[in-house]
Order: sequence, then structure tokens, then C-alpha cells
Amino acid sequence: NLRRPLQSLPLKDYIDVGIFTQNHKGRDSVLYLQKHRFQDIETTLRFTLSHEPSEVGIDPFNKLIDTQSIDNRREIIRRERNINGLKDAEATNVGAKEL
Repeated sequence: NLRRPLQSLPLKDYIDVGIFTQNHKGRDSVLYLQKHRFQDIETTLRFTLSHEPSEVGIDPFNKLIDTQSIDNRREIIRRERNINGLKDAEATNVGAKEL
């Protein structure tokens, strides 16, 4: 495995987190877009959504200066369960630099 170790400057910032789905035309639609405070390089976020998500992103619209902005959005790794008719999706291993 030739991956570089995950490196970051100290974090204490509010960064946009976006969750997306594809609409009936196959285009991305925003399900959720809010700022979250990040203090640690590895962070786990959990969301309960009323629609099926397809991607999650940290700084999904590339507002921040980034050496590799192409990695700001990824497909969601999810565990689904029904809670009161809603789907519970968990995005894991989502860090401020590596999604």
C-alpha cells in the first residue's frame, strides 16, 4: 500500500457538509448542506434522511483552498435501517481531509 499518511494542520473550523441524491433526471440534488465544526482529523457524522442519499461531501463546492479538491465528495458507505419510516444512513471514515 503506497498511500501517504494522513496529514493536516490543527483543525478548529466550520466547514460545509453536504449530502446529495440524484433526481429523476440523474442530476445531483442537495438533501442537506450545513456547516459543522471540525476539531479532529477523523470525524464520524450520522444523519437521518427522508430520501435515499448518493454522496456526501466535506466542502463539497470547493470554497476552501485545497491541494486535492477532487476528493471532497464520495459515495456514502451506509448501513440502512428503518426508524419511523425514515432511512438511517451512516457515513463512516469521513475526515476533514479524506472522505
